[in-house]
Amino acid sequence: MTNPSSVKHPELSGIISAEMHKDKRLDDFCIQHIPGYNPDRMEAIAVRLYAGRENYITVFALDKNVQENSAAAADQLPVLKFRINQVSPEMLFSFFAEYNFTLSTGNYDLEDMVVIATGHDPHIL
Repeated sequence: MTNPSSVKHPELSGIISAEMHKDKRLDDFCIQHIPGYNPDRMEAIAVRLYAGRENYITVFALDKNVQENSAAAADQLPVLKFRINQVSPEMLFSFFAEYNFTLSTGNYDLEDMVVIATGHDPHIL
């Protein structure tokens, strides 16, 4: 199963979900960290965080003015890509009230898992 919110890595892949603080929006983050970002013209639709040899955040945004006139194929979504180098992962996570992610080896589809016991169950050890 391919999930558009999946992140693929050689050893593990995963899905993350996050809830923003009630008083913050993704656009607020973009306004603070992307020069010229205009929420009247743009709509941030995705964020990618890379932490490792380098640390950066990539924001993908729709340009509302060019969607209808784009040369992209009908099944493609043309976006603007902004790379933010001067923001720590902690700064991005401070915008979230909570987040949750699961990493998997990819050998099995996580959607097919059914928990039959927990590690606290003395009968499974």
